[in-house]
Amino acid sequence: MDTQDGLSQRPLAKVGASSTASAISRPFTDDLRGLIIRQRFGYAKLPDTKVTPETLFFPGSTTKTMKAAALAHMIDSKNYSSLQDGWSTPISSIIRDDVVVGNGWTTAHLTLAEAVSHRMGMAPHDFAWMRTEGGMTLTPAEMVK
Repeated sequence: MDTQDGLSQRPLAKVGASSTASAISRPFTDDLRGLIIRQRFGYAKLPDTKVTPETLFFPGSTTKTMKAAALAHMIDSKNYSSLQDGWSTPISSIIRDDVVVGNGWTTAHLTLAEAVSHRMGMAPHDFAWMRTEGGMTLTPAEMVK
């Protein structure tokens, strides 16, 4: 692992990142039995607290790609009747109470394609992960409305 660790440290240093984690697994496994390799590099807290298996990372915008890939797989499988319109499926037909934007018409007509390509017309959510407003903790449903 010294060689792999050395190869992973160079890109971290180049971009100024303090840590990374990666895993390679067989596709479509529901548990760690499909895991081939799991490795962590760098520091959870600078200057000297190393990353461990328990370290949690803020995934940021990488989840956008993960959601799009999961949706693509679900649409392509044709196993979900609620996704019969594919990318043109209105989000409100799936999760009516959880996504409310602008006005009633916009909410009713917003599609999966618009959501994954960031054409929803919503303001940035840079601080949504903080889950508070006016000192009060928000529920996930409150954060998206």
